[in-house]
Amino acid sequence: MATIKFQYNEADNFDLLEAGAQLEQARIDLMTDEIRYITDGYRFRAAMGTLIAFTSSPSSRERPSANSSGTP
Repeated sequence: MATIKFQYNEADNFDLLEAGAQLEQARIDLMTDEIRYITDGYRFRAAMGTLIAFTSSPSSRERPSANSSGTP
């Protein structure tokens, strides 16, 4: 909206910059709220005792070995 007003000389450069700053702040606020929602979900699961631990890689006994034929 501010860009259109600027094109028709109904807004100055300051109005355009202010609108851009407000847009960026709204994006930051949205991202902050999304992160808070996700972390609160994990906190809730932890409080309920339903949070499952995550391991980034399987243990060595679960990984197939290079020599899978079974002979040493």
